Amino acid sequence: MAAEQTTPQENPRDKTDRILQLMFVLIDSARSGHPFLSITDLRSKIRDYSGKSVDAARHMLNRDVEAIARMGMPLERTTFPDGSFGYRLNSQRYELPEIDFTPEEAAVLGLAGDLGRRTELAAFARSGWSKLAAGGLDRDLSDSTHEIFYQVDDFSSVTPQVWKPIIHAVAKKVTVTFDYTPSPAATPQPRRMDPWAVVPLNNRIYLLGFDLDKNAGRAFRIVKISRVIRTDRPITHPHPADLSATELVKESLQRNRTLIDATVRIFTGTSQALRNAGEVSASEDGLDTITLHDVDREWLVRTVASYGAQARVVSPEDVVSEVQELIQKAVN
Repeated sequence: MAAEQTTPQENPRDKTDRILQLMFVLIDSARSGHPFLSITDLRSKIRDYSGKSVDAARHMLNRDVEAIARMGMPLERTTFPDGSFGYRLNSQRYELPEIDFTPEEAAVLGLAGDLGRRTELAAFARSGWSKLAAGGLDRDLSDSTHEIFYQVDDFSSVTPQVWKPIIHAVAKKVTVTFDYTPSPAATPQPRRMDPWAVVPLNNRIYLLGFDLDKNAGRAFRIVKISRVIRTDRPITHPHPADLSATELVKESLQRNRTLIDATVRIFTGTSQALRNAGEVSASEDGLDTITLHDVDREWLVRTVASYGAQARVVSPEDVVSEVQELIQKAVN
């Protein structure tokens, strides 16, 4: 008795590759406005079909069309005069509807995508922000006026323990509590806030909202926030409708600037931004002393750090610590 003849099993990877090629050909054809594609058209574009006879390719195509139809790809079929079939993609049914986000929602999604580049926040990266086109989102991460360590920005420093409750609180419009530490040498300050938005500005991320303890709008830099707790209490101070979140952050930063006096030592002929901001005293050891009065603390920390070994803060001590911390982040 003759042995029963069997058909060799097809390699699943080869089948998957062929079906993907078919899907891409149909998508490209629909976007180009081409009519139905015949078996002849598809054999000229897809290697697996061209390597077989017309009948074998037609049977394979029929199976592949059924497979992608089961996946939910809306196909249309027509019959040509010779009795063969042609296929095309119904692009109107296939394309996803337009998605609109508020500026706050778009900002949260965009930041989640950026933060997801870090290993510990990889789950956020899978959110698919790169596939969403949120029209009108302005994530201004442009260079600041002065030299800074651009690679040491807030996007690479925020932890999930801080980020997740803030995202949820902004989305749910509920109050949050947290500790705010203005500088490494400062004592954490407990805060209560009605959060309005998460706002990226000049490589930094700010939590914008209504400070319930100070009874005023305020922006807090997120990397200086810890021990975030999302409550179930709905916010009682909504976002002002007449001002954008970015403008409110800028106003808050200007209003809450910390001006300090400081002494910095720099190598002769370097660190021009610091020279321009203070009084220069030359020395014989190749180092100049810069005395600064009423300078913005944040600017000083970032500017000194940007010059690396060319500049060093002598006083105050808490600024020395903050510069060292920023440089350490750059090294790591």
